[in-house]
Amino acid sequence: MATGKKRVALLGGDSPAGAALLALAGADFDLRRFADPGDPALAGLVQGGGRLVDLRVGARAPVPGLPEPLLFALPAFGWDRLQGAVHLSFPSAGAAAAVLAAQPLVEAGLFEPDTLVVQLGEGVAGPVELSSPLGEEVALGLKALGLASPRIVGSVIGSAGGGCTLALVSGLMTDPDAADPKVLRAALEAVPIDASRRFCLGGERLDPRRVAGTAVAEVAAAVNMFAERVTVACALDANAFLAAAVRTALLASAGYDVGR
Repeated sequence: MATGKKRVALLGGDSPAGAALLALAGADFDLRRFADPGDPALAGLVQGGGRLVDLRVGARAPVPGLPEPLLFALPAFGWDRLQGAVHLSFPSAGAAAAVLAAQPLVEAGLFEPDTLVVQLGEGVAGPVELSSPLGEEVALGLKALGLASPRIVGSVIGSAGGGCTLALVSGLMTDPDAADPKVLRAALEAVPIDASRRFCLGGERLDPRRVAGTAVAEVAAAVNMFAERVTVACALDANAFLAAAVRTALLASAGYDVGR
């Protein structure tokens, strides 16, 4: 078990999630923000045993002189993949919610996602982006988890900056067994247990109000037999969830014994 504060370089720390992380992780980590990924001091910090947290929007490329980034480094996607990771890259809140929702059923082979709608914050109070690159980020996230990388059309309602994020992902059924509630439930329960992702089961409805200010994402799934489509949804608090996920991932990557 590691002891003492771990040094961490932070890219994208000027985001709301970065500010939340700085407030949350100060007791465990010595965080230093960097604006330039090519800064020699950043490489020196990481090469000297530190970690790199990458919160930059759309940035997935390796940093010169450092190992390849671990994409979608959320604890909910498996703690084993975090062990020893040096460059931890985290998704946007919308992409995190979408992949948290879709991963269990895609992994079980029950549907192929093709449509994504994400509502940020107050939603209708903000702009509407009908063709968003968020679909590409979600496809990248599924690929990073060893799953098929589907073509997804993404739309976004509202503006990033905190508050609740709600992602709805839908696609055609690829297995008729997806219509069986027991099969759906088994697929949701088959993923690694992690306290940061909660599934609505037994007819319970997803309620974004429950996740406000918490580190927990809430996930639900349903099947429309008429259209032969599966829809999954995830709600999370954009800042609180990501900040807590980054802190936990850092602790796990550095060898700290943290509860799941």
